[in-house]
Amino acid sequence: MSNANLSASSTTATTVARPTLRGHIAICRIDHWFKNVFVLPGIVVAVGMTGAGLDASLFQRILLGIISVCLVASSNYVINEVLDAPSDLSHPVKRKRPVPSGRTTVTSSGMGC
Repeated sequence: MSNANLSASSTTATTVARPTLRGHIAICRIDHWFKNVFVLPGIVVAVGMTGAGLDASLFQRILLGIISVCLVASSNYVINEVLDAPSDLSHPVKRKRPVPSGRTTVTSSGMGC
């Protein structure tokens, strides 16, 4: 094989993206966290039914609970992303997701969220 053929074949090869912080943030799907506010009506009903007073400690626990729900949701997104990565490679749109595109690796995605 000549040098011209070698350089031509190396330029037509697909490039694999390197893992980035942006890829790890994308895999956590932080833009989907707004859906977790639907937990709040249940908390309001529970507080109303128990007659618990509204104090600073209650608001801290509610905030901690919402953050926990968001992190659990992100964990589920990461698991789904990793499990679907092999089939996403052949899909024209889904292959641009963080794991199939190489913006995050399977190993590091588990540590991201």
